[in-house]
Amino acid sequence: GMIFTMLGTGILAALYPAFIIARVSPAEALKKELRIANRSFPIRKVLITAQFTISIVMITSTLVIYNQLQYMRNKDMGVNVDDLLVIDINSRSLRRNFEAIKTEFSALSEVSSVSVSSRVPGEWKSYPIASVLTGGSTASTDMIFVGADKDFLKTYDIELLQGRNFSDALADSGKIILSSMAVKQLGLTDPLGQIIEIPTARFGGNVEDLDTPFRAEVIGVINDFHFQSLREAMMPMVIGFWNNPIHNIDYYTLKVNLSNFDQTLASLRAINDKFDTENPVEYNLLSNRFEDFYRTDAQRCQLFLLFSCVIVFIACLGLFALVSYAVESRTKEIGVRKVLGASVSSIVTMVSKEFLLLVMIAFVIASPIAYLFMQRWLEDFAYKTTMGPGIFAVAGGIAFVIALLTVSIRSMKAAVVNPVKSLRSE
Repeated sequence: GMIFTMLGTGILAALYPAFIIARVSPAEALKKELRIANRSFPIRKVLITAQFTISIVMITSTLVIYNQLQYMRNKDMGVNVDDLLVIDINSRSLRRNFEAIKTEFSALSEVSSVSVSSRVPGEWKSYPIASVLTGGSTASTDMIFVGADKDFLKTYDIELLQGRNFSDALADSGKIILSSMAVKQLGLTDPLGQIIEIPTARFGGNVEDLDTPFRAEVIGVINDFHFQSLREAMMPMVIGFWNNPIHNIDYYTLKVNLSNFDQTLASLRAINDKFDTENPVEYNLLSNRFEDFYRTDAQRCQLFLLFSCVIVFIACLGLFALVSYAVESRTKEIGVRKVLGASVSSIVTMVSKEFLLLVMIAFVIASPIAYLFMQRWLEDFAYKTTMGPGIFAVAGGIAFVIALLTVSIRSMKAAVVNPVKSLRSE
């Protein structure tokens, strides 16, 4: 909301000076003055400064949004979601026969790994938040709970830092694996072999007491990974075996070769139909799910780029018009200077410097405004890029170069006119 308020304000603020310039006659635009704090300022200078201030704010905002988008896309999430296909386990038959289905999925040449789990990174459904206690402690720690099989870590490229992975033995139903963050938050200096207890779990907004508190032994520690988008702070994780008492398995995750995806999908559907003809395969490419987290931000970046171009164009039109009138009013002066031997470059510099100084003033005004707006926008993200001086320098540089080209084109045209014609003009 704040971003779109800023966008609307920016467009209106850029159009207002253009509207004033259009309504005021050229002569008046050059001569009128605006009084601020008992000081007089030519209205043309105030309007051009205002337009370029808004332009620089918009350019800076676009650069910050783009940088944040790239930061989120390139940040190490702690898991590898490339080439992962997630298939819903959406019937009793599929859940009851998951091991046989998993074996058939694994036999396909295009599939290199298959895992089953209750939830997946990038989860689009609600996921359980478990209240975790350690022996003798009364204060619980909230953690994301996932039930998974022994192939979960391999499929997602999650690193096992200590201990062991799950085996196929049902005895592992009383074992858990913790993330590094979970170990730290529970204060476990030697986590392996420790017993933790989960008395309650929260599903969506509902807190449910387990029939019997789930007591489990820690058998391994994994690297931390992001379960959701970077807008949200990373949470500690506890991974239980697939037949845990908290959450049933809901998904297969397959690492697949996507080069022949249609054929692979047809093979997967054929296997699914052997066990359940009523429920078709529902699937998601996990990389697309993570991209969806940032789709709105990508659209916002494109929108800002578009309106930045529009606002800069409006500012350049106003600048070009006012430079034209300034040149017209100094036609004889330019002619005299040329007769006295002034070069084209010196005349261009004479005409340009006044307007380019206004752009520099606009940069000084715009930078803190853009910083405050975008700093507030970045607060929505738990993990964010930094706004270094480079971004402001680039934004100011873009505005300065555009203004320089605009002013130079018009002033150069005046500088190359035959001085005899200039001296004859009224």
